[in-house]
Amino acid sequence: MIRGGAMAPVPTPTPTAAGSVAPAPVDAGTPVPSGMWLATACKMDQLNILAGTVMLAQAVDSLEVYRSFPGGNGQAGAYPAYASKVGATAAACIAAADQAACRASAAMLAAPNAACRDMNRCNAFAITTQKDSVQRIDDQKALLELLGVIDSPSEATVVAIWNGLSPSCAADFGATKLRGTEVMETAYGYSVRSEWMTCGNPPQRQTITVNRNGSVGDLMSEVIGGVNCVIGRRPAGLQAARPRTMSTPLGSFFANAAQLEAASVWAFARLARELVALAAPLDLVADAARFAFDELRHAQLTAALARRYGAQACAPVLDAQPRRPRFEIALDNAVEGCVRETYGALLAHHQAALAGDAHVAAVMTSIAADETRHAELAWRIASWLEPQLSTDERARLAHAQHSALIQLAREATIEGLSVRDAEAIGWPSAHVAGQLLRHMASALSLA
Repeated sequence: MIRGGAMAPVPTPTPTAAGSVAPAPVDAGTPVPSGMWLATACKMDQLNILAGTVMLAQAVDSLEVYRSFPGGNGQAGAYPAYASKVGATAAACIAAADQAACRASAAMLAAPNAACRDMNRCNAFAITTQKDSVQRIDDQKALLELLGVIDSPSEATVVAIWNGLSPSCAADFGATKLRGTEVMETAYGYSVRSEWMTCGNPPQRQTITVNRNGSVGDLMSEVIGGVNCVIGRRPAGLQAARPRTMSTPLGSFFANAAQLEAASVWAFARLARELVALAAPLDLVADAARFAFDELRHAQLTAALARRYGAQACAPVLDAQPRRPRFEIALDNAVEGCVRETYGALLAHHQAALAGDAHVAAVMTSIAADETRHAELAWRIASWLEPQLSTDERARLAHAQHSALIQLAREATIEGLSVRDAEAIGWPSAHVAGQLLRHMASALSLA
């Protein structure tokens, strides 16, 4: 092995009943006495999971790690699947005799896997260079042969990403402070965790254990904060955007809101096309198409509020989606329209009435009126579409709505803003949000 310094001891493998060798057990928690969470994914606020120590078991001049993302649609139009570098030990082809040819070969290999392009099943991969040789690694077995014993936080993070963990830099959203990706040494190896937040979803934390022999535990996910974003109709395929540090908590709030409002433009445009394909009544089609323009105006208004509070809104990114059958359209409408959009309209009215910032109150008064019509459309579509479904399908819709209410309650009843900021924009406290949800569920017979 090509390694420097002392090597941490590796747990002894245990023989199985069949006589083969099983990996040592993965310890989920107890750290060694010196164990503490250490940031590992970023350097100078730039994502680089290989910024720390990496001692490889094979001789290479450079190692680059990439994540793949599916194609889709954004405000600028359709875009293809793409790959993003999340870490590098050195510049590619640093020791090549013909560096131009070597870099060209590396660039050709730095593309999403075929399943990512064709079926949105995207995987991490790595590229190594050794003099003029360029190799791509997709298989985890080959990755572990390159890494050897996992004895550094950076190596543990690479293995964690291969198994579904999303790396991120630390970010400060005021009341919500996200620690990014961190690693802690444990008795058998490392525990890796990552925190991030995306528009339309609450802050998340993923945790996974990585043994020194490369075996891993289950990837665990949990919600760790409130949504901090206007609740509304989220389009299928809305991608998780890379979080960024905002200048103020309210700037972050309205930048996220603007991103979700812009994504709703696509949601209504797609809904209008699907209603046409289902031969829906013309008034439903016309309203769905018209409401896409409402959402565009909402995106502009909330983006202006974001700038007012010192932040810049980002355009939404959406995966390409196949044509949906009748039941999937009804399911999306039941959850995103009848539950989330109805609650979004209720929140908008609450903000319009109680926002301490008069400018926010005026904007939310305008948005609340539109969102009420959008929620009414969802219920009109449900009245027309759901009778066309089977008894079993209608039961599945009811169950999905109940589950959506539970999830929404988890998101809405976690404090996400300081009291002062919440009062400025009329955002309800966790207690009041819970009351609003209960009243809504009772009035609409959703509970």
